Amino acid sequence: MAYEGPVNYNDAVLNLQKYIRRISYSDNRIPRVPLDGIYGSETRRAVSEFQRSASLPDTGITDKNTFDAIYSKYLILKSGDTGDLILAIPKKDYVLRIGDSHSMVSILQILLSEVSPIYDVSLSSNPSGVFDEETERAVKAMQKIFGLTETGVTDAILWQYLADAYSSYINSFE
Repeated sequence: MAYEGPVNYNDAVLNLQKYIRRISYSDNRIPRVPLDGIYGSETRRAVSEFQRSASLPDTGITDKNTFDAIYSKYLILKSGDTGDLILAIPKKDYVLRIGDSHSMVSILQILLSEVSPIYDVSLSSNPSGVFDEETERAVKAMQKIFGLTETGVTDAILWQYLADAYSSYINSFE
């Protein structure tokens, strides 16, 4: 069956999104899709980009040939993966707060954007590297969810919770 979407949440679409998202990590032509189980415009665009990169007809629709190509590419990439994800957690006294601007903020924003859909927290998927008000709101929301004091400051404890949430989420697809 070809997916033309948009459709309601669907496990098959979620799996497709997982496969194409993994491909996007090694091919920057493929945009990252949200893992939401909805075949919407972002998924259609990523499928279309994959089709172009694989010399398939560019329809944005996941027909059998497209799915088989996506899944084959995913399996090839997955076979080269080195196992469990290891996230660098800063030392115990390291904190990030509003106004900070550097690569660790980008890492935090990427991690937040990956786990935020699980907890229905709104955050842009484009990391800026600047700890702005949107990042602070997302940090406070995650602190509340994890039962931590809502300071808006990212410390080693929050890093660990986020890393564990991300690892659990990614491993749930295995």
